[in-house]
Amino acid sequence: MESIIKIAVVYTSTTPELVAGVGERLKKELGDVPAEIMAYEDGSILQEARDAGGLTAGCAKRLVALYQQGVDEGACIILNVCSSVGEVARLAKPLYELCGIPFIRIDEDMANAAVRAWSRIGVVATLPTTLEPTKELV
Repeated sequence: MESIIKIAVVYTSTTPELVAGVGERLKKELGDVPAEIMAYEDGSILQEARDAGGLTAGCAKRLVALYQQGVDEGACIILNVCSSVGEVARLAKPLYELCGIPFIRIDEDMANAAVRAWSRIGVVATLPTTLEPTKELV
């Protein structure tokens, strides 16, 4: 019997279109790989960060709790979807990977490709809270 890969997808923006779009893309990319996409959503994290002009301790605590909830429920991969929480994701990634759980930031491949291709990179974002984390990633 083939084992199912459980992927914890963590959202801080909970629009149905975003959740559906990411889920559809994951299924397409995984093809025939048996997988369960487990969505963890807390829109209050992004709202609090927007209101405060950046991440707060409360944002970080709730975000880490979502990551851990996914792992506790059997996820073997974590996918962080929000760029505004990049600092928390940057710090959590090596810890989870040390524990054998791949941690993927949705914006990481984009930033790596930009750095490989260009010597000057501009960052455009839909939210002010996304600018600094994205600039740091690049």
